[in-house]
Amino acid sequence: MKNHRIIITVVALLAFIPVRAQQPEYQDTVAVYGAISNHSTGKPEPYCTIQFLDQDRLVAGTLCDEEGFFQVDALPTGSYTLKVMLSGLTLYKQDLLIDETANLNISVITDSVTIRMLPEIHVADAVPTHQLQEQELLITSPRDPRLWHFNYRWWVPGPKPAPHEARLDLSR
Repeated sequence: MKNHRIIITVVALLAFIPVRAQQPEYQDTVAVYGAISNHSTGKPEPYCTIQFLDQDRLVAGTLCDEEGFFQVDALPTGSYTLKVMLSGLTLYKQDLLIDETANLNISVITDSVTIRMLPEIHVADAVPTHQLQEQELLITSPRDPRLWHFNYRWWVPGPKPAPHEARLDLSR
């Protein structure tokens, strides 16, 4: 009988707890479409990657077609950073507030970046030489006599400069 009372009490308490129905969270979404063109030539810039980032988190992304057109359906409304990239290089970056369907026409500059493939070299094979070393004029020791009068230091062996060499002549 005692167990019955506990069960009835628990059921009665549960009846007073407000129950919320499991509703799917509804968030406004918009369509974003547009075109990417080359700023210098005005021609379409094909196959660019378009990304909508919330801080550093990718929310939506797409790839332009061969005519530079792109479209993102069902992008949640909000603030985003728009990035346009081509071959891994960011060509355009802009913070946007998107709260309604948008048509974006973006002009990018691609001429300022030149990608060049350089031949591979092995550092171990290339021994750098110094021209002074080839002429046997390279200074390799602090005791080299050519440094004796360069800067007077009492602890460096060698002849001491004459008193008139150590002073600056300001009379000229």
